[in-house]
Amino acid sequence: WAVDPFLQQLVGNCNIVNLQVLEVSGCDIADAGLKAVVQHCPRLQHLNVSQCTKISDLGLQALVMHCPGLQYLDVSYTSEEEICTEGDCARHYFPHRMKITDTGLEALAGCRGLQHLNVSCCIITDAGLKVIAQHCPCLEHLNMSCNLGITEASIEVLARHCPRLR
Repeated sequence: WAVDPFLQQLVGNCNIVNLQVLEVSGCDIADAGLKAVVQHCPRLQHLNVSQCTKISDLGLQALVMHCPGLQYLDVSYTSEEEICTEGDCARHYFPHRMKITDTGLEALAGCRGLQHLNVSCCIITDAGLKVIAQHCPCLEHLNMSCNLGITEASIEVLARHCPRLR
């Protein structure tokens, strides 16, 4: 199911300026489709693009530019894909794709009101989490599982700068 043309048609035919929640988890959406939508949704507060393997740092940069009031973001499993062979499906992690990285997290520093962030199975390190900790003081929930580049240093910085984390 090709979502990008649908999203672009949605933007062209609907007034979505008041859209606050967008859930497209697992859809075939890429940076271009995301950008087409967020350019017209300045009030967007909640975005779930988990398992959208065509979303990258470029999509996050467009998101922050147009939706600085974002409070909830799920970009988990953007470097993972389901591979099916002869009726058997399995999820495979492709770290070489470099979809959501520290560069994307640096862009999120513009979302100072961010409260919920899920970056599970992305390609992030202590450097990216340090930026989030220093610029997103409202953060209450952070899921950073399955990221091999994270050490205790990130935990210490998050504890120091994000007092609302649960």
